[in-house]
Amino acid sequence: MRACTACLALFILGGCSFISDPVSLMKNPEISAENETLRTFITLQIPKGAPLIRARDNDNTSLIRFVDLNNDGKKEVVVFYETPDQAVQLHGSIFEIEDGKWVQKVTFDGEGKVLESLKFKDITNDGSIDIIAGFSRGDEELQSGLVVYTYHGGELEKELEVPYSHFVMDDLNGDGLNDLTVVSLKRNELARMTTYQYDDGFIELDKLELDKSVNNYYNVVAGNVAKDKKGIILDAASGSSSGYWYSEMIVMLDNKLTPVLNDDQTYKDVQIYSEDVNADGIYEIGILETPKGWEHFSFDEIPWFYSYYQWDGKEGMTFVRQQYHDYKSRFFLNFFLPEWHNNVTIDTKSNKDEYLRFVMIDTNKTVAEIKFFSQQEWDKGHNGWDLLVRASDKVIAYKSYDVNLELNKNKKVESDVAPIERKGNKDE
Repeated sequence: MRACTACLALFILGGCSFISDPVSLMKNPEISAENETLRTFITLQIPKGAPLIRARDNDNTSLIRFVDLNNDGKKEVVVFYETPDQAVQLHGSIFEIEDGKWVQKVTFDGEGKVLESLKFKDITNDGSIDIIAGFSRGDEELQSGLVVYTYHGGELEKELEVPYSHFVMDDLNGDGLNDLTVVSLKRNELARMTTYQYDDGFIELDKLELDKSVNNYYNVVAGNVAKDKKGIILDAASGSSSGYWYSEMIVMLDNKLTPVLNDDQTYKDVQIYSEDVNADGIYEIGILETPKGWEHFSFDEIPWFYSYYQWDGKEGMTFVRQQYHDYKSRFFLNFFLPEWHNNVTIDTKSNKDEYLRFVMIDTNKTVAEIKFFSQQEWDKGHNGWDLLVRASDKVIAYKSYDVNLELNKNKKVESDVAPIERKGNKDE
């Protein structure tokens, strides 16, 4: 169990930039005695009984954010809190240290009932960190509102206020300056992407009309989409109740927002998130591929492969990596080497709720096995099987095999990507 055993090491899913564990977000983070004193002071400065809050989409669980907003080398404190019984229900406040003591400098009203997003970045490109806050009224049918604040000399200024569904901050046109791209979606009425950059005020670099029939964008990422090329990927859900999914990739060419792939190239029958699956710093788009031999089975019977592709910088896509995802999201296998593409499949005697055997197409040699045990079966004995994850009333286990060593000979197995990832209890 050498090469593939290394490939099949187990890892627990950790933090993720797009999906956060809601349980962990409910836990109160540990804070130092000094910060506890500060929190007590802040509580005394805001209305009695008003709870401090964190943004819905924020991976940072701290209620108190330390940020150098005015570029003076000293960090200010930014907090948001709720006053549910008042006409204005959402507020923010900024504190500074003066003569060794914390002082409340600014209090301001939020633009809705819910703090959806809170980011800190120099989006005005003046060397100081800005506050970028997304607010909503708690109604998914209504667009949220995005506000950019700057803070200088103890004064808070509102630099931009626009409706939004999603937003990203990057340098899409490669001019060395940060820009802000806002996606606005109201089904069958409005679907638009607008990129802003600050120049004595925010100006539109460009806007692009999108497909109004999209139900929602379930994932939006920005970053490298090809070598030395920034872009945005919109993973979209469309269609009726059965629905279909596709990904739209948009880059900026000569300051023009430009789609570079056709929807047909990225079509998929299930929701797949675009991500950097091979940790090379470039985002990939996932599509469904049928394992060889399963072409005539029903959709629900097929143990689908997720295949990830990078944009080739022109009009096509290049294969990067293949994975097997359990259809109930209990685990996924990431051990397929890129060289195995189109040469690994799943035995057609497999059942995705009972047993899976992964085999090489050219030799029919077993690469790995997944088996579902009842708790009673597992307790009776499971020689040769290693625990993968416990899920509901099932124990899911795996075997891996040292196969096809000539394929891997003198080739370094990537260790920066988890070969099998799983959710659940890892303890036996």
